[in-house]
Amino acid sequence: MVLIGVIFVNRRNAASSVRSSSPSAIAASRFSRYPVVTASLDRIDFKHPIPAGSIVEMVARVTRLGRTSVQVTVDVYVEYLRTSDRLHAVTGQFVMVAIGENKKPVVIDV
Repeated sequence: MVLIGVIFVNRRNAASSVRSSSPSAIAASRFSRYPVVTASLDRIDFKHPIPAGSIVEMVARVTRLGRTSVQVTVDVYVEYLRTSDRLHAVTGQFVMVAIGENKKPVVIDV
């Protein structure tokens, strides 16, 4: 799953870095075919700043399957508008749990 967008001021934290778990939720839901909730953020590595007005590309992929959960790795690339330089800015590891209609975890059958 690839998500491309522009980061606006209201989508940044106090350190002017992007924060979003939506690509991980989309990738996990697409894989499991269930709604998902975030169980944990195992690791987030910030490698380069993402200034306001930059173009970002978020690439999410399922990297591990559990009984009711998946681990999703999200890589964020920043493309500086004026130079077209593209850098790997952030990597995050998320654990997403599939939930059924009763809002309880469900087994992921793939």
